[in-house]
Amino acid sequence: MSGNRQTRRFLASSFAQKRFLTILEAAAYINRHRSTLDKWRSENIVLPYYKDGLKIMYSVEDLDDYLASHRVEPVAYACSGEGQGA
Repeated sequence: MSGNRQTRRFLASSFAQKRFLTILEAAAYINRHRSTLDKWRSENIVLPYYKDGLKIMYSVEDLDDYLASHRVEPVAYACSGEGQGA
């Protein structure tokens, strides 16, 4: 699991200056296989994309929104600061 986190941090830092990613970069960024993005695109679901001729690009902002929409916060996380030196 920490390997995935480290990989995601590396990808985030290496893509920090880019606004748009290729299909392979976008798939790596959200930890999915390219074929998953191809399927989503063919069915016109999940992620918006940009098409310039034959080139497909994904916005880093859209990918971040996708990741944020799948965040799950445990109940204990929300109240972990209560009762500490208030």
